[in-house]
Amino acid sequence: MTVPKGTTIVWFNGDVDHDHKVTLVGQDSNLDNMIFDSDVFAYNTASQPVVMNNTGSFDYYQADVNNEDTDFVMNGTINVVDKSDNPNITTGSSTDQPSANIDTVGTLMVPTGDLPTYTLDLEDGGFSILSTYNFNDIRAGDPQTLIIWGTSSAGTSSLENIVSQLEQITPTLPYS
Repeated sequence: MTVPKGTTIVWFNGDVDHDHKVTLVGQDSNLDNMIFDSDVFAYNTASQPVVMNNTGSFDYYQADVNNEDTDFVMNGTINVVDKSDNPNITTGSSTDQPSANIDTVGTLMVPTGDLPTYTLDLEDGGFSILSTYNFNDIRAGDPQTLIIWGTSSAGTSSLENIVSQLEQITPTLPYS
């Protein structure tokens, strides 16, 4: 994901019966270069936010996510760029929406067959769909889609309101 400097990142746990803990490290992925440790956060809650004030590449991960496959690690990379260098930053190539008013981004995993429903739910809640990524679930091979969303946390769309919107959507997922 590529975001402008100053973007707030939160991880929201929509994974029923699983607690999560996310670690964010600098470009060399060295634990000595840890930027953020979310501490454990439970289902239908968000991690503490982290504001990406420095440009560069940052890796996030959580080991021991899947008891059936102990080698599985949830991970990704966040590239933070200076907004003045690229005023139309988006987090993927599947959208033409500029991120001029977006300062908060996140992801949500949904069954691919239900993507239109959850896209509409997010958009009705004031979220922009920045990109999507399709993959097969590692347990059953079911088609899943990772939605990367963005919104503004200014005014009435405070971070608390954003989390509240997500708390309403995730219990409708079939993982509940």
